[in-house]
Amino acid sequence: MKRNILLYFSVFLVTISCKKENKTTQNNNPILVNDTITKRTNKNTLVKKYEGDYLYKAIINSKTGTVLKDTIKETKLGAIPFGAEVLVTKFRDFETMNVMNRVNVYGQWVEVVYQDKNDYVKGRIFDGYLDYKYYTKESNIYTDTVVVKNEQEFFKALRSNRTIIVDAKEINLDKGKEIIESIEDEEGSHLIYYADDFAETLVFSNFLDLEIKGKNLVDFFTEKQEANVIEFKNSSNIYIDNINFYHKNVSSCGGDVLSFSNCDNFYFQNSSFDGSGLTAIHASESESLNFFNCDFYNNHSYIIRSHDTKYINLKRCDIYGNELSEAMFDASGFDYETYVDCINQINISECYITDNETSSLIESDGKQDNIFNIDNSLITNNNFEDDIINLISNSKVKIKSTDFINNRSISNKYIIDKDEDSDYKETEISLEEVSFKDNIDFYDFNKGNTAFTKKENVIVDNRYNKETDTLLTHFNRTSIAGLNYIERSDKDIKYNKKTNEFSVNGHLLKGLHKLNFSDRNDFYIFLDEKSSSVENYSGYGEIIDGKLEGEWKIECAAYQDIVEYKNGIIQKMRREVIVNYKPKEITVVKKGIYICRLP
Repeated sequence: MKRNILLYFSVFLVTISCKKENKTTQNNNPILVNDTITKRTNKNTLVKKYEGDYLYKAIINSKTGTVLKDTIKETKLGAIPFGAEVLVTKFRDFETMNVMNRVNVYGQWVEVVYQDKNDYVKGRIFDGYLDYKYYTKESNIYTDTVVVKNEQEFFKALRSNRTIIVDAKEINLDKGKEIIESIEDEEGSHLIYYADDFAETLVFSNFLDLEIKGKNLVDFFTEKQEANVIEFKNSSNIYIDNINFYHKNVSSCGGDVLSFSNCDNFYFQNSSFDGSGLTAIHASESESLNFFNCDFYNNHSYIIRSHDTKYINLKRCDIYGNELSEAMFDASGFDYETYVDCINQINISECYITDNETSSLIESDGKQDNIFNIDNSLITNNNFEDDIINLISNSKVKIKSTDFINNRSISNKYIIDKDEDSDYKETEISLEEVSFKDNIDFYDFNKGNTAFTKKENVIVDNRYNKETDTLLTHFNRTSIAGLNYIERSDKDIKYNKKTNEFSVNGHLLKGLHKLNFSDRNDFYIFLDEKSSSVENYSGYGEIIDGKLEGEWKIECAAYQDIVEYKNGIIQKMRREVIVNYKPKEITVVKKGIYICRLP
């Protein structure tokens, strides 16, 4: 999807670059800037080839080509045609480009070398216009190559030891049922099938040495709300290039994008994982799942959820626009069914993580060490409900050459925290050349119970705040009659009997709130210390400086005990039996009258 947007942006850039200018190389060799980059030469001129170092090979993926610049915002050196190869020599600053004032495209500027027929030119281009040639299929087994143009040809072509080139705009993964029922391996078990459950997830099982490549970016999608897009089982040595995986025409989704079980050596590049559902990558008992130059966006639970999986590697990936209810990267290290300890490892390198809402960046739980490595990445403009690094149990975290900039805590948590448990070993955190700058509304950098080593780090201009518990977020938002309320439970709320104030973590509540009560606490004890039971009920309205204000509405099953509420202060309780009440009816309580609760 990102590349479709980039195509329009490429047209715009090429259009404005039509003005011809004469430039020179570092050796003062003249270059004519025209539709392509060429050099004025005579027949006796020797071809000058680039022989320096480079990081990656890549090709231009925009059908209209793209523009090479000497700096990000300055002179245009010329156009590079579609399909041309460039050498990436250096990373530049991460940036967000605004395309036609409508859509943000995420990525970074890179320095490249373009080899024309007579000379090479160095410049910078936006890496969204690049497909990287990073993973190459290596196998001693002979594989044949087929080109497919629709769903029927695709499903018929699926088998091990094969390269499939998909020359189509999209593949509907729901259309293969009749075809794949006739496909069996030598042992008689189906290689591909739809799971026999209500979700009917498409399953690829027992594949070996399979390569699937989009001629251009190809959409692989399902329209089933509860299904994973694809589930891989018992498969190895799989290469996937230029594929966008997603759920189509689904308003809400209960399925993941891709799931893996007992798999190893998977390689994804130049691909996208559009969540529209729960988790982008859900891996169990697998090893070596690799993602290069991939986009992860619009996911709503996790980006990576790992259980007993070693070496999940993300390199040069963009992670943006996700509203996650859980941690971005989660490792579960203990199998509660078999009571066997597990070890997970997630490696993140050269990644751009921005504009996400999530619980934490990484979360770890288990009796054995889970390993997280983050290197040469930028983590910026994200909202965190919990600690950025939230370690429930043993973990080894190593962060190097990475910037945490302008992130925000929406619940006044820590940047780094670990829950204490005497049964677990100490968590190890290593920070080397890491910058924490301009992060706001966190309670503090570190809770103090987590030992970590620091080397040449920069921790500056972080603004810590103690009042962010009262902010409305998608984690605590509830909508009533068209208005958004902050929803709180009695387990979070403290009630001060002397000042009649409601607070969370020492912060006075303010704004529109829905308060849910289900157990005894200071609030109930203040009302009636002799009360032996309390049923569920809730109330919603406005709170100003910790006190109830104005009109409130109460939801409960019956009205019997009445609490007097006057001028924002809860007064004494009195017994009153209301006749002809309706269960779960909403009653209006105005200032100076009463709040009710169940007996």
